[in-house]
Amino acid sequence: MKKYNSFLFYYIIVLLTSLVACSDETKNIIPPQNDDNNEYWTFPEVVQVNINPDITRITYSDEGDSGVKQYWEDDDTFILYNTSGDTVSYKVSAINSDNNALATFELVGSETLSGYIFYAVYKNGRTIDVSFSHRIPEYNFVMSGQTQSSSAPTGNLKGYDLIVSGPILSFDQTLSFQSQGAMLTFELMVPAASGTINNIIFSCSDSDTDIFKTNYINSANNSSSYNLGITGYYNSTDSYTLKAYMLIPPFSITGGTTLDITLITTKNILPYSYKFTNDKDYVAATRYIFDVSSYSSGTETGNYTSAMENLRNSSDWMDNKPTQGDGSSDNPYIISDGWKLGWLKALVYNDNNNTTYNNKDVNYKLTTNISIEDGVEWTPLGDNNAIFSGNFDGDGNSITNMTISESSNGNQALFGSIKNSYIYNLSVSGSITPKGGSTYAGIVGVAESSTVSNCNNYVSINPVSGYQGQCGGIIGSGNGTIIITNCNNYGKIESANPVGGIIALFQNTNGDPYISGCTNHASIAGSENVGGIIGNADSKITISNCTNNGTITASGYGKVAGIVGIGLNSPISSCVNNGEIIGENYAAQIIGQNNASSCTLTDNSENGSVVISN
Repeated sequence: MKKYNSFLFYYIIVLLTSLVACSDETKNIIPPQNDDNNEYWTFPEVVQVNINPDITRITYSDEGDSGVKQYWEDDDTFILYNTSGDTVSYKVSAINSDNNALATFELVGSETLSGYIFYAVYKNGRTIDVSFSHRIPEYNFVMSGQTQSSSAPTGNLKGYDLIVSGPILSFDQTLSFQSQGAMLTFELMVPAASGTINNIIFSCSDSDTDIFKTNYINSANNSSSYNLGITGYYNSTDSYTLKAYMLIPPFSITGGTTLDITLITTKNILPYSYKFTNDKDYVAATRYIFDVSSYSSGTETGNYTSAMENLRNSSDWMDNKPTQGDGSSDNPYIISDGWKLGWLKALVYNDNNNTTYNNKDVNYKLTTNISIEDGVEWTPLGDNNAIFSGNFDGDGNSITNMTISESSNGNQALFGSIKNSYIYNLSVSGSITPKGGSTYAGIVGVAESSTVSNCNNYVSINPVSGYQGQCGGIIGSGNGTIIITNCNNYGKIESANPVGGIIALFQNTNGDPYISGCTNHASIAGSENVGGIIGNADSKITISNCTNNGTITASGYGKVAGIVGIGLNSPISSCVNNGEIIGENYAAQIIGQNNASSCTLTDNSENGSVVISN
């Protein structure tokens, strides 16, 4: 683990200063650190603990202009370390009614802790790894996977509340906690009729500094973007201001840098921006407010209506054939509005045997954003009996408000089934909550010998109980020479088995299938075979340079991991897990269960944490 130099330097200075400045009486209390014959301190069973009133504790009530109210809560616990790495826990027993930043904590259990110097870490937050180098602690905080709920907007931050004590050199004063995190509050004006909010993505594309650290210590795995999950926010009529709260480690920004903020809703992908006018250090224990009053003007958006959806059942569907393009790679058919998208869908269903329009050499290009009208159920473009076999270039555009809730069978996604296809440069948002089906994904349900590249899924997927099957953010199920590159999943996924942030199930290898440069940012949950990148790699597929930033959970006695839930003969290299992995068995950061010796692991990084839930 790399040292966070400024953090460690601070503690070294505090420690040395305390030792030099202490009285003769205190010097007698602290024995030489290399003298094993001297008696250790024993930390007391009851201790008074204070949150520094000048800092921001993240579990708080927002009091507007008056600032932030700080307090302890009834279930709060901290873990005490000595410099040998031994630990005990203390739980709150009483909170001061006049000053709820002050509380009494009592030892949990009967075993006390002895040592020369102690450090206390708030335990209710994310799993924190602490190690010691020359009696100075290194803290490893995982920052990914934050989700804000409308019912408790700031409640999510308790899980990332980075408050710790400094070196405890005596017990003659109240133990005081200091914050190691900076809190960012974003005030975003959400336009009317935006639907359900799923995500907010923050990025600094023009910055040479990766400001959004996914890991507190390990700067090698920082990121220039960050995803904040949003649940329970919906507006059908009036506009309103959304307050979004995010906790991150301290960072510095260069003046002139633009912070790009993208609000993902079921109906829209809304761009915002915030300009940093001057160089600025965003320091720990401080709250910063970013007022972003309106979203940036985006490109033109076309509508997709029920009339366009009904083209697949109409005899005159060919009347809407694109007037631009001939389908060649240099002159693709132009999908310029909803009617042309409806034509493409009708083509696949009605003329599937006519390879003039539907084969691996025919090309289509989307030249505008498409928003699917409220109340229109999206019928996947292609299914097992009518497979799409062309090449689709999204050209950086989006299809939004894709809703699938009534479908009773088949593959549920933007593209239901593809073969020998190339889908690229496309983003999709919406929700898939069907009452039936077998395979679910944001971009492609089932893919055979196809490539998906530079695609972003913002679709949340949660099939109705009893119909939960394989769910993937980008692809549900793949076989043959599947290639997935530079794709991102931001959509929260909950299903049964298997479940993957990028692809749920891969099987039946031929050729040289691989996944590279893909990232999962969202929480992924299933019963077993759950992975941030792949749920079940049933056949050999090479996985490289992929990252998981989300919380990955298996509720059953199954396999769960940040990269691959269960794998067979699949080499995994240069992949990174920054997320928390939760499972009852076979839980790991890279691969939950390795079913073959040839499933090699090379140069992967484990920056997250593993929690065994049983």
